Amino acid sequence: MISIKGHRVLIKVDKMEEVDPVYARARKAGLAFADTEDSRRAQAGLDRGTVIQVGPDAWKAFHYSANGMYGVDFEPWCVVGDLIAFAKYSGKMIEDPETEEKYIVINDEDVVAVLRSK
Repeated sequence: MISIKGHRVLIKVDKMEEVDPVYARARKAGLAFADTEDSRRAQAGLDRGTVIQVGPDAWKAFHYSANGMYGVDFEPWCVVGDLIAFAKYSGKMIEDPETEEKYIVINDEDVVAVLRSK
């Protein structure tokens, strides 16, 4: 079991086959796409994935409360289950030793956008 600490965010990178059922059926049928989603993502310098875990200190340094204190009464930018876009070359690829699934651990500031909220 992976346990995220500090201001990190654990991401399961989404592949187009997993996210878009039409794309998956077309790929299974043998259709090739000249301008694929992966090439558009590479040009944009972004990748996307689903938030699996959020560290306890994520985004606290970016938030001031009304009384000027860091990280008090703040609302995080994204939560577990959100589909997000993040900087393509950010983070570190890790593997869960129990399940052998691959994840990326990124810094909280590398989240660029929330594409779909939980």
